[in-house]
Formats: sequence, C-alpha cells, structure tokens
Amino acid sequence: MGILNLEEQLAFYRAYHSNSKNVAIHIVFIPIILLTTFHLATNYALVPAAWLQSLPAGLSLYANYGVLMALIYSGFYILLDPFFGVMVTPGLVYASVYFSQLTHLPSSLGAKNYNNLAATLWVVSWLFQFIGHGVYEGRAPALLDNLAQALLLAPLFVVFEVADFLGFRKGVFERVDEIVKPKLEEFRQKKNK
Repeated sequence: MGILNLEEQLAFYRAYHSNSKNVAIHIVFIPIILLTTFHLATNYALVPAAWLQSLPAGLSLYANYGVLMALIYSGFYILLDPFFGVMVTPGLVYASVYFSQLTHLPSSLGAKNYNNLAATLWVVSWLFQFIGHGVYEGRAPALLDNLAQALLLAPLFVVFEVADFLGFRKGVFERVDEIVKPKLEEFRQKKNK
C-alpha cells in the first residue's frame, strides 16, 4: 500500500467502518481523542528544561510534543490530500498552541483541571470507540492491525466522512468502496462460518 495513496489509505480504514452507527461514533469521538491527545502531549517538552531557557522568549512554551504532533499530522494530511490537509492544518496547529497555553497556566488558574478533563474525555472517547466496534461493527478496530496507520488516518477519515455526507468529494468514497467491497465480503464470509 502506498503511504501517500489517499484512496488506499481510506480503503484500509473504511474496511473496518461500514456500520453507520459506528461511523457516527467515530465522527464524534475521533476529534476528541485527537485534540485531547494533543492537549496531554503539551505537558511534555521536546528538549530538557535547561535548553528551553535558551530559546527565544515565548517560543519555549510551544516546544512540546503536542505542537510537534499537530505539525506531523498536518504535514501527513497535506501530502495525502492537499485540499483537506490545508483546510485542517490551521485548526490542528491552533489547537496545539492553545493547549500549550492552558498547560502552562499557573495551578491557581486550573492547569491541572484542564489536564484532568482532557484525560477523562480521552478515556471516555476510547471506550465509545470500542463499543462502536464491538456492538455495531462486530469487528476489531483497525488499530489492532496497524496502529500507526489507524491513529494517523482516523481524523482524516472523519473529515472525508463528513465531506461525503455533505455531498463533497463523492467520487473518492465511490472508488474507495469499490476497493473495500471484496474485503468486506471476505470478512463477512469468515464471520458467518
């Protein structure tokens, strides 16, 4: 599979998401998982504290794993699909920068509370993902077959699902569904045996 082949990447993920209720759960909770992951990752600096002091004023606040993750996701999405990649990049980067500011609030202003809220939402969102797969899809999540691919692709898959629902880029999922159809048939046959 080509790492930058949009249709192949979406087909991998779509093969695990054919039930509309499971897809709806993903549309709600995948963005929450992504954003809370960014938030929690802003607690960890990219470099030792002594090195942060040598950075220009204000920049040290953003030298963390949350911002790095947002840049990696954005870069991958731009390479995979320039149109949607450019559309989601400002939101991803802004969120990570904003979360960096929340993480560095004084304790008296609630930085710990924001972290606790993010951690709680992250856990609840993952529980809903597994419920969606267990109850509605009847199939293990994609991340059990390819963790990195599933984690990177899930948010972009949600963007394409919403776009498809709104009538944009219909041709993409039509081609993806043709790729997925034999895989779903094979899965259903194995499941029925």
